[in-house]
Amino acid sequence: NESPLLALRLNHILFASEELAKQTLVKLTKAEWNFESMAEAVSNCAETRDEGGAVGWINLAEDFDFDEPSESRNPNDHLELILPRSARKEILETPSKPGDILMVQSGRGVHLVQVVDVMVDVRKLSYVKERRKKKKA
Repeated sequence: NESPLLALRLNHILFASEELAKQTLVKLTKAEWNFESMAEAVSNCAETRDEGGAVGWINLAEDFDFDEPSESRNPNDHLELILPRSARKEILETPSKPGDILMVQSGRGVHLVQVVDVMVDVRKLSYVKERRKKKKA
């Protein structure tokens, strides 16, 4: 894996229906509403509602190829009740940057997930940049 990305910091709002999530996404995308305020007002997730929907950091090294989760393969197990595996898999497979809002579904409902921040391995980032320079030369 050549990506210098290590983790994403996420907020989310949990909805019971896709229709409500879509309506809210439009308002958030137009910056008519603030994500954290919206999470506090309408999220169905009792665990994160009072913190503005804060999920925290999600490790990009999660391995989804195994049925039996193990600590080494699944560093995000502690998020299972908030952001289930199926939702995390979809988030990690979608290219995103801070500020992006993704809509994903899980057994809990429909999540609007905001990418708040990214954690980057700066050594790997400089290595990737150096390789790109050499390819162009």
